Amino acid sequence: MMYIPNHQKPKVLSEAHRVLRLGGRLHIWDADIPGESDDKKHFVIPLKIVMPEETVETGYGTHLKKQTAQTIRELAEETGFKTTKVETGEHTFYLELEK
Repeated sequence: MMYIPNHQKPKVLSEAHRVLRLGGRLHIWDADIPGESDDKKHFVIPLKIVMPEETVETGYGTHLKKQTAQTIRELAEETGFKTTKVETGEHTFYLELEK
């Protein structure tokens, strides 16, 4: 969701809800992004992904536009999703949403 403009997020979630069958699930893993400030215009989050055979270090970046687990959850519920799972990390979140 971090790469989707905030004004388009409701439409994206609504379309996902429309195409899922009843009981279908949407999984969202994303980052908590602070709003824009005078001294910062971009958000970058480093990632360390540990898998059984290897560890990958990478990162994601975007323009600052406020996004939290709560804001995405509220948008999803407004479009008809039921939140079935929420996990939060230091700067990340995971949502499991059901139609």
